[in-house]
Amino acid sequence: MESRDVTVNLEYLPRRAYTNDTKGITVEVRRGEMGYFLFTDCDMNPKLMNDSIGVSQEEADIMIAGSMFGWDTPLVQDYNNSQNDGSGWGEDNESFPDCLR
Repeated sequence: MESRDVTVNLEYLPRRAYTNDTKGITVEVRRGEMGYFLFTDCDMNPKLMNDSIGVSQEEADIMIAGSMFGWDTPLVQDYNNSQNDGSGWGEDNESFPDCLR
C-alpha cells in the first residue's frame, strides 16, 4: 500500500460543530480531530447551536465527514480550496451563547 503525502489545510473550517449521534445525543465535532465528543453542557438543538456560532449546515456536514472519514478526504479539501479568500475562521471569530462558553 502506498502512503499519500497530503498537506491538510483546515483553516477555512470552524473550530467546532454540533450534531446528534445515532442515539440522538448532542455531540461536538472538533476541527482536525477524529470522532466526536459528548456534549452535555447545553440543552439546545444542534442546528441552533451551530447557527449561534455562525456554522452553516454545509460546514457542519463537512466537519462531520472529516471526523468520520479523515480530514484529508477530497470533500474536506475541496471545500477548503473553494473558500480560499484569505479570511479563514481563525480563533477569534466565534461568539458563543451563554451555554456554550
